[in-house]
Amino acid sequence: LPDLIISIMIVGYMFVQHATLGWILLAGCVVCAIIQYFGNAELFKLIMDREAFFNTTLSENIRDSLDNLMNVFLNNTVDHEIEKNASLENKSREKLQRIMSLQGMISFMTDFTIVATFALCLIFLYYLISIKDVNVTHGIVLVMILGQFLNYFVYLKDILLYKQK
Repeated sequence: LPDLIISIMIVGYMFVQHATLGWILLAGCVVCAIIQYFGNAELFKLIMDREAFFNTTLSENIRDSLDNLMNVFLNNTVDHEIEKNASLENKSREKLQRIMSLQGMISFMTDFTIVATFALCLIFLYYLISIKDVNVTHGIVLVMILGQFLNYFVYLKDILLYKQK
């Protein structure tokens, strides 16, 4: 919560300093929020699917194999049970790999958006300094504030993305 509040305050401060900088930061925040919302919704579905598979199919199969261990041994179907368990474990591994892949994609897209927003702000700030709308010392202060925004927003992104664990 403190990082979110500080990020909002920085966006508000940039609106006061120069409205265009505020709009660029706000647009970046909105795009990141959309990526996080839809990405985490899909991630939640994948996690629920994997947990349901793990808790029902995989667990029941192992429990059934253990319950029927004597029959499995007497009927010489040990290899079949091992293959069946390996197949189910592979399905579980594939589901986990999809989850991890989606997490990586969401993280990359959000990081890219944050850095692109930061870069756009720097480019616009350079333009403001070049036309002497902002003096150099004030521009340096704004760059430092933008750096803090980048720091807080990346940390906030990590909290939002990995809260699923």
